[in-house]
Amino acid sequence: MRKSELRQKVIRRIRRFELTEEELDDLIHAGDLCYDPECEDGEPYATLLSMIELLPDRKRHDLMCLMYLGRNLVYYGLNEEVVADFCAYADEKSIKSGSTDPRYLAGKIPISRWLRRVKKDIRPDFWSIWTRYDGNVTLQEINTEDADFMLRLVGDPKVTRFLPGMIQDREMLLSWIQSLRPTDHEYIVTIEETGEEIGECSLTKQGDSAEIGFMLLPKYWLQGYGTEAVISLIEIARDMKLKELTATTDARNKAAIRLLEKTGFKKQKSGWMVMIPEGEESKSDGGQSIIQFQRSL
Repeated sequence: MRKSELRQKVIRRIRRFELTEEELDDLIHAGDLCYDPECEDGEPYATLLSMIELLPDRKRHDLMCLMYLGRNLVYYGLNEEVVADFCAYADEKSIKSGSTDPRYLAGKIPISRWLRRVKKDIRPDFWSIWTRYDGNVTLQEINTEDADFMLRLVGDPKVTRFLPGMIQDREMLLSWIQSLRPTDHEYIVTIEETGEEIGECSLTKQGDSAEIGFMLLPKYWLQGYGTEAVISLIEIARDMKLKELTATTDARNKAAIRLLEKTGFKKQKSGWMVMIPEGEESKSDGGQSIIQFQRSL
């Protein structure tokens, strides 16, 4: 079995976990402070212990399973035996097991190292699978019937705050859709279970790389849909045999920056664009501060 298939098998099992990304990040940070073997009776250990004690049994079980997987990845790497062992362990281990005791989980085992190894071996966008949302999203190629939805999307000032120059006219939108080139891949983001249209994303090929973009209606922000859409774009790019992806965002758009970093993009450089959103303050040169990101595939 290829490593990509092994990763997907792990991800499918972890999708059933209840532990959230934010809780994991906090636990990793707290675990970093506990590397000192003398800290067990000190504040770092007490902080980590209290955080784990606040987790319900189900989430402590999830944490234990991830630590178990991380340990095996450290010692044996990603292989079929490790993945099969993890899935069986996650399915069969009782949540009432003594190993879910907070003092065991917060002990002198390298919790941060093991959790980071899971992230590294599964792939950089791994953490996103803990984001809670009502269902998966699907990407549907845009067509002229989507013009009304696109007009509603780009007509929302919250959506276009950091996207100056967006088309606001229906006829111009129709013309834009009809004039898309073969290298322009534009998608409507929908919720798989309901078919509800919630946003738009794009992948524009440039040789063996591509630039991505994404935007969602505000009511769907911070629910994991944007992350799922970007992960889908990453998979599409892999199917196209591309070597890298790029993205550009306004330096003030903290949510987009966090999403890109969470899905494996790295900051490359900062710069300026001439246009700025209407009503926004600008620097003396009239530019819009931007950050460019890159991700290898």
